[in-house]
Amino acid sequence: HRGLPVVVPLLDLQDRRLVGVPEVWGNFSGPVEEASKRYSAERSITARMYQAFNSDNWVLDWRFTNDEMFESNRITGYR
Repeated sequence: HRGLPVVVPLLDLQDRRLVGVPEVWGNFSGPVEEASKRYSAERSITARMYQAFNSDNWVLDWRFTNDEMFESNRITGYR
């Protein structure tokens, strides 16, 4: 009865032409929002995960975007 509809992009040539690793890694919302129009997405979530420099900690940066809002979040954890 509860849930969120989730649409995963096809990642075909059309998607890859609009959004690549640099756009996601750089948190550039414009290309992601443009590509999301193809799927009639109301909102988009992107994430990047990496190991912190000179540390055993891992960092997850994720962002939630829609037309009115851009919200960035960070979670850090130890493996």
